[in-house]
Amino acid sequence: MKRTFLAIPVSEKAKIIFSSLFDDLKIIPNLKLVKPENVHFTLKYLGEVSESELIEVREKLGHFKFKPFKIELGPIGGFSIGDYVKVIWLGADNEEMANLIVSVQKLFDYLRKEEHTQITPHLTLARSREDTDQSLLRKFLQKYKNQKFGEMEVNKIVLYESKLTPSGPVYKEIESISFK
Repeated sequence: MKRTFLAIPVSEKAKIIFSSLFDDLKIIPNLKLVKPENVHFTLKYLGEVSESELIEVREKLGHFKFKPFKIELGPIGGFSIGDYVKVIWLGADNEEMANLIVSVQKLFDYLRKEEHTQITPHLTLARSREDTDQSLLRKFLQKYKNQKFGEMEVNKIVLYESKLTPSGPVYKEIESISFK
């Protein structure tokens, strides 16, 4: 069994564009930053899949048809529980991206039902802990709430394996499907 998910990788150019966000987030104590090499747009978390299911996923991805498109990165947002900000993210409010996520989720819903009904295309940048200063998080969100961080081309889907380690997850590309 392999722990897997489908995602849109972030280009190196895009990572450079928003690297200043990580610099600002680093100064907030007790905030768990996502490693820049792990930043991606999750399309569908598949969970633990068998080798036969993995073959099926790869086959279905091979028939998946989408054309490359551009997204604008931004604004910054957060997922909260009440006033407690749990996740800081960089959004991509784009109809094509939302449609892609819905299409992928429907295609692979038989493997794992989605827990979230609202589609919010985003890159997770950091997760708060119980002792994270929430006022600093809200100041960060306020500072960047209307800012855009450039464009990125969405031109492939990657099937990743995720291995959990004490120092955080390690992602390994299993297959990449380019858009045409």
